[in-house]
Amino acid sequence: MEFSLKPIPRERALLETFFCTLANFHFDRARESIEREREESKHEPGTLYTNLLSCLISLPNIEKGYFMMLFVERRLLRRETIKPLYLTLLSDLKKHVCVDSEDALHGIDAISFDLSKQLVQFINARICMIDFYENLVRTSWSHTKDRKLISTAISEIISKFDKEFHHPMLDPLKTSFTIEVDVVHYLMRLEIQLAEWDFFESFLLLRECHSKINSWFVVSATSDPREQLFFNKSFFRKKNLELPFLYEWLNRFYEMLISKFAFYFHTTLSSHILQQEKKTLLSRLNVDYVTKLTDFQKKSGAFCISLVLDASKKASTYCGHGYHLPSTIRSPPTGMNSYPSVLNIPDVNIKEHWPNIISMINDNSMTLNVTDKIVHVYDSMLQSSYFLIKVDLLMTLVVTYNTKKKEKDSYVTSILSEIRSQLDLDKLYLMLKNQQKSFNQ
Repeated sequence: MEFSLKPIPRERALLETFFCTLANFHFDRARESIEREREESKHEPGTLYTNLLSCLISLPNIEKGYFMMLFVERRLLRRETIKPLYLTLLSDLKKHVCVDSEDALHGIDAISFDLSKQLVQFINARICMIDFYENLVRTSWSHTKDRKLISTAISEIISKFDKEFHHPMLDPLKTSFTIEVDVVHYLMRLEIQLAEWDFFESFLLLRECHSKINSWFVVSATSDPREQLFFNKSFFRKKNLELPFLYEWLNRFYEMLISKFAFYFHTTLSSHILQQEKKTLLSRLNVDYVTKLTDFQKKSGAFCISLVLDASKKASTYCGHGYHLPSTIRSPPTGMNSYPSVLNIPDVNIKEHWPNIISMINDNSMTLNVTDKIVHVYDSMLQSSYFLIKVDLLMTLVVTYNTKKKEKDSYVTSILSEIRSQLDLDKLYLMLKNQQKSFNQ
């Protein structure tokens, strides 16, 4: 007995292709397919199918604006932003799903009805994400203090739309949306764990971010997981396709956090790879903080540059470098041990200066916490100069000189300000606000 598969109706095939094309960022091609269908369709005007086509014809341009993040632009003469366009489309779709009897619908009209209902859910999800990104712009630099609130906000969006717009035809859009919100969520959580100086959780989240970003496109992965983790942005580019701004921005976010991870946990990472291999991997980073500060230390004649952790404020007990079993029981550090140096450049004995450094961090805590001001202190007894700047919630960067240095030394202050700005992702958030399209700066 032979079985034959029924051919897929032309309208259904067209809709499936449309949503797949749209999810792959081919916005113009998707719009053109709907325009042709409207011209060639033999369906009577006013049917649910033709009404759906009328709505879909505007969706590609709106989606294109979303991925270009036009909703965060503030152009003086700009008449329309993306959010009102989504709201208009939402209103039109809601009108089309108001029918007397859903049971009376058959064929393509029944499919159009289901799609319209679930597209309403999809657009609501888009509007929530627009509000989320606009909130990032409003918080600007203060994201360093709002990380947990931001992470909670994206988590709520994930939970709200987890089981929404699940129609098989919308699967490409659902997949793209899920990857996007998951990437954002992992990045926000990663920022929190890096600020807590948690090596293992940070490493796991980096791997999750890589996997999610990578899954947005088909790329040629390497066999070495370290190579994958430290691969530069060209690794994610797909040939013959201009990646939208949103994808580029999230990828840059990921790259910046890789650089921060490599800096914060340099001591641990260095113990597991050869020197030449380390140089190769670090050269691929967006910012190689260790090499940058090493060059600065040599040129400026600094005795040591120390990255100091305030272990007393960690959510978990400080256990030192590397991975520690969850069952490991340690007493919270006290006294001078509450301020370990997680990295010294170069690796020299700095015990003579450590009481001074801890005292300066505590005495100037208000200044260091409230502003990005660089604190300068000269100790006449040790004839040493110190420059301090807060680079993260629990991290202070300290430069020690065994000589007297001017407080306004432009070379020292400019490098420290630049390092703080890069670790706080200032330029990344400014990029989001100003819609800069160049990622090569």
